[in-house]
Amino acid sequence: MKARLCAIPAFAAALLPLPALGVDYTTEIKPVLRARCYSCHGALKQKSKLRLDTADAIRRGGKDGAAIEPGAPESSALLHRVGSHDDDERMPPEGEPLSPAQIARIAAWIAEGAPAPAGELPEPEPRARRSPSRRASIG
Repeated sequence: MKARLCAIPAFAAALLPLPALGVDYTTEIKPVLRARCYSCHGALKQKSKLRLDTADAIRRGGKDGAAIEPGAPESSALLHRVGSHDDDERMPPEGEPLSPAQIARIAAWIAEGAPAPAGELPEPEPRARRSPSRRASIG
């Protein structure tokens, strides 16, 4: 019998045998995405038409398709990008890469089917929070 080769990055392949870890999207995944991804993929800016501020938006993806494949971390573009060792491909493009522990939690969350709270709302657009009374007082 021939062995099948699978294009799984080494970091993801090492994570696949892990049992379900019960990753909490709200406390473990979303804070990492908020801190490291929203500046380019949040309410104010959506590079490559990709938003990462809700699980639904992550599943929908951007101009290149879905960012994750729930249940299949080895097929998830988000995981490939945050785990890449190629500086031209790695996300986030500036600053330190995500830690191996952060990448492992994202991989485990995806492997679990990427569960998230129902009715999750996207981050509000920052300019929408400005007070309209500021203009009225300038007069």
